[in-house]
Amino acid sequence: VIDGVLSGGRSSRLWRALVEEGKVASEVYTVNGSPGARFENLFCVFIEPAQGVPVMTAVEAARKELAALFSNPPRPEELERVKKAILADSVRGLVSDVGLARKLSYFETVAGDWRYIERHPEVLASITPEEAARTAKAYFTPSNETLAFIPDGGERGEGEGR
Repeated sequence: VIDGVLSGGRSSRLWRALVEEGKVASEVYTVNGSPGARFENLFCVFIEPAQGVPVMTAVEAARKELAALFSNPPRPEELERVKKAILADSVRGLVSDVGLARKLSYFETVAGDWRYIERHPEVLASITPEEAARTAKAYFTPSNETLAFIPDGGERGEGEGR
């Protein structure tokens, strides 16, 4: 849910704050559950700084927006939009035999029971804005942060990239 709030489309928090309003990034998105979902994993934030913007300026803007979740939980309509998108993606994933097999095996592996597929919509619906804020505060901490920079071929100054 936090993934969707932060980067679920052009109305998401990171897109609006970094790309549209702040103009510090040309691209920003998040990935939850990298490299997988069964064991401890990563929540990744990917930022492509806007032309001429130092990487750390974009990083600081992202940090500010992540921290804003602590005191500014998702609005109910924001949360509902994300939940509907998650459910729609789940349903679309069930239209083929391969998609159904993938989803059932995923829930068997992650939840320990393929039947969780039936409870997933109910669990998703129960997530509150306050729960999203508490979860963000628990995990989006300086001690959990790792930064990695991908050089962009030398077009920017030393230590710059994305």
